[in-house]
Amino acid sequence: MSGHVGLPLNLSGRREARFDKLSANRHDSRSMHDELFIYLIVALNALLQVMLIRRLTFPAGGRWKYQSWAVGIPVIVMLGMRLAIMAGAIHGRVADQSSAERLFTTAASIVLIAGPWLVTVAAIVCNRRQRLHHAHGAGQPDR
Repeated sequence: MSGHVGLPLNLSGRREARFDKLSANRHDSRSMHDELFIYLIVALNALLQVMLIRRLTFPAGGRWKYQSWAVGIPVIVMLGMRLAIMAGAIHGRVADQSSAERLFTTAASIVLIAGPWLVTVAAIVCNRRQRLHHAHGAGQPDR
């Protein structure tokens, strides 16, 4: 007896390769699910901000400007990050990124989530300013 209880003495290279392949596929699958969840969170955030902006009253065409920015900022950031990864400017995995790449990724993540919120805040401020402007009679001609 060799002294190894319950453990195989010799694992074939085929089994090890199969295990590595399965674990890599499991990691890729999990990573893809994580990416889909991130896209879902970003899309729901943008949709929420569009709904909040829609409730505000603006002059003709004013609302669409803010709604398009609330959707456009995350889309532009996501496409920019994807292009940077595909071009090799930054690594796709955070663990492989340098400190400058991590800083860039963190800034893009903040803009991805905070961008639509900032657009909504700007829309609210603009809407209140317009209401105050019209309430004080600034929009009426002198008689």
